[in-house]
Amino acid sequence: MRGGSAGVSAALSAALLLVAALDGRAATEPTRPWADGVSAGLRSTALAASPSARAASASGSYGFAPGTRPVEGSGSSTVAPELRADGTPYRSGVRLADGRLYYRLELTARENTYVSAVAIPPAGSPVEYADGVRLTLQDRAGNRCDTADAALGAAAYPRPLGVSVERGVRAGSVRCQEAGTYYLVVERRGGRNPGAGRWDLDLRAFTEPPLREPPASGTPAPRPSVSLSPPGGTPVRRAGGTGFAMSGTQGEVGEGVWRDTLRPGTTRFYRLPLDWGEQMSVAAELGSAVASGTGRPFVSSALTVSLSNPARTQIVSDGVTYTGRPVSAELDPGAPVAYENRFVARRGQNALRFPGTYYVAVSLSPELAGAFGDGPLGVTLRIAVRDRGGSARPPVYAGDPGVFRAGHGDRASAGPEGTGSAGRTTWRLLAVGGFGAGTALVLWMAGWTLLARRRADGRGRAGGAPPGF
Repeated sequence: MRGGSAGVSAALSAALLLVAALDGRAATEPTRPWADGVSAGLRSTALAASPSARAASASGSYGFAPGTRPVEGSGSSTVAPELRADGTPYRSGVRLADGRLYYRLELTARENTYVSAVAIPPAGSPVEYADGVRLTLQDRAGNRCDTADAALGAAAYPRPLGVSVERGVRAGSVRCQEAGTYYLVVERRGGRNPGAGRWDLDLRAFTEPPLREPPASGTPAPRPSVSLSPPGGTPVRRAGGTGFAMSGTQGEVGEGVWRDTLRPGTTRFYRLPLDWGEQMSVAAELGSAVASGTGRPFVSSALTVSLSNPARTQIVSDGVTYTGRPVSAELDPGAPVAYENRFVARRGQNALRFPGTYYVAVSLSPELAGAFGDGPLGVTLRIAVRDRGGSARPPVYAGDPGVFRAGHGDRASAGPEGTGSAGRTTWRLLAVGGFGAGTALVLWMAGWTLLARRRADGRGRAGGAPPGF
């Protein structure tokens, strides 16, 4: 990827230099509004394509996926809006005063279904330990299929809070197994002094098809595993995303050492692809800083890190106190990805049940600004990934697995610059192709602008636009 990125950067730099040259020439010529507009548009296009410009314009708020559909939950199941169980992103919201909000799903009798909600408290809103959300999935008769709660806990500051529920189709089960209408119920949970404002919701529902060959009966014992040691090496720069939805190389990590900068009060997300039989561990470090504010240089739960599976079910989380010295939060589920994990009672291991993109979320407490200033702080991710062999015949789904697969070509690669894994390259080719097309457009516009100016000079200095413009 390095060669492609270097080529793109060089091309963009050349385009910017060409724009500067044109602008310098324009300063000595009569004004041509049409040419100045093209020059300004070219400059904007080139800067927008620049990674540093994109990073500089990134918002600290939660990033919803492009094409997210607005939907409002209903206080009555009778008129509950539908959520499609195909991964379609929805944006909704919930207040304490709303009570129970209902959403409708139409499910088959063959596929497992996972419904997730990411609750986003507004920045600066009053929150405390017990503030959070509760999800309940029930059938049309009101039978509960699953319920789950998520609360801010010790890291009691506004940040994205994920929770998920499931409807599993299992032999021998009698509840929630039929095809038909189901309801997702969302409730805000509050502490003693909860903020009454609206929390945005990022809602998604995913289906997992059955296996082509049914798994062995009973509860297979998981394969024994060992803890992984965090790797060393020179960190590779990788900017995280502001939500689960990310594009291109944004937030893409793998085996290796990665670095980013976060401001106090923000959360960044990173994608970690895993396949059957692979085991990983994540260590997130908050680098040293010099106290520069008026607050006491001691911040509880300053760094909070969590790991979620492709269905956005949280697997494990950790938080650490910060005094200005380097600290590290460790995430180690302790088992490889295996279909049989769903039969294990241990919650963390239970969620390591399918391949796909896993997510690391890193949050910094807003209280860090009082003690160390509101400038960006350095964060390092040390990620270890090992293939534990898996089974001789990995599970094969009987239908499209959707997000529950590795093989989209989204493994991170640092190339010769760093310690990231090489991984698959399919999406990189697409990304380079996309950047190449954009770069070609930028250079074509630059050449067209220069040619247009010269033609205008040949026709005299009347200031008119070229024919056909």
